[in-house]
Amino acid sequence: MKTLLIASSRNGWSLDVEDCLRPLKWPLFKASTLQSAKSKLSKGRFDLILLDTATLYDMVTLVRIEEDIAALRKAGRARIVVLYDDNADNGTLAIKCLKSGAIGFVSNETDRSLPTRIESALVPLRVPLRFRKARRIKKVFVAMPFREDLRYAMDYYEGILPALNYLGLEDAGLFRFTPVGGLLDQILSGISKSAIGIANVSHVPQDLICPICGDEYEDWKNPNGNVLFEAGLMAGQDKPVMLLFCTCYPSDSSNVGNPAEALPSDLKSYLRVEYSGRADLAFKIVRWFEAFGLSRYSSRKGRTRRKAKDRSRR
Repeated sequence: MKTLLIASSRNGWSLDVEDCLRPLKWPLFKASTLQSAKSKLSKGRFDLILLDTATLYDMVTLVRIEEDIAALRKAGRARIVVLYDDNADNGTLAIKCLKSGAIGFVSNETDRSLPTRIESALVPLRVPLRFRKARRIKKVFVAMPFREDLRYAMDYYEGILPALNYLGLEDAGLFRFTPVGGLLDQILSGISKSAIGIANVSHVPQDLICPICGDEYEDWKNPNGNVLFEAGLMAGQDKPVMLLFCTCYPSDSSNVGNPAEALPSDLKSYLRVEYSGRADLAFKIVRWFEAFGLSRYSSRKGRTRRKAKDRSRR
C-alpha cells in the first residue's frame, strides 16, 4: 500500500513512525508541508495518507484541519487517516474530520500497536444483523461508570455526547443527572424508550489493600457492576447493545488483561468497540451508526416526511 506521511521534520517523530510502520512493508513517502504533499499527490497515486496533527498544527491552526483534509481529498483520491495527539483529543474535532472525508482518527503514540491501529481504521465495518434493523433511531441508552473515575465521565461529555448530538440522537439515560423517583424504574423506562444500548464496560479502578504488606493499590481488572447490570437489562428487553472498551490506562496499571479476555464470556459475542481516546471514541460511534444505516438527523427527517404525508391526506 503506497503511503504518504505528512508530518513536519522539525523533530524525530516522523522517524519513529517509519520504524513502527516498517513491519507492514508499505512503500512510505514523506512530506513536511501540505503544499509539498499536494505536489506529490498530483504527480503520483497514493493509497493512504497519514496526516499528523502534532507537528503540523497547534491549538490555533487546528481549526483549519477540515479545509486541509478536503483539499487533500481533492488533490488525490487516497484514504486519509488522521494521527492525533493529546491537544487534538476532542470528539467534536474528530467528527469534523470524518465529515471532511477522513476514514480514521488514530492516536499517534509511536509504539508497537500503531500499525494495528492504522490497519483497523482501514478495515470495512461488518454490521451485525441485529443492528441492521435499528435504522429509525430516536433515543439510545448509555450506561457509563460516572463516579469511579473522572476520565470516563469526560469520555461521555467529550466523546459520546458530541457524537450523539451530531447524529441527532438523544440519551435516554440523562435522568441520572436529575434523579426523581425510583432509579431502577427510570432505568427500565429509559431502556424501553431507546432503540440501541451503549455500555462502557471498561475497567474501573478499585482501591484494594494488599493482604501481605498492607499497602493500598489500584486494581483495574473489573468493569463497573452497575454498567453490567444495565447491559443485562438492555439484553433482557431485546435491545442491540454496543460495548465500549477503553484500551488506554495509567502506565502503572500492569495488571490489566487483554480486552478480548477481560469481558465475561456472556458478553464476548456482542459488538465491541475499542477506543484509545475521546476523539477516537466519537469518531468510531459516528462511523458505526452510519454503518447501521443511520445518517445525520435521519430520524428527524423521517418525522418531517411523515407529518407532510399526514397533511396531504387531510
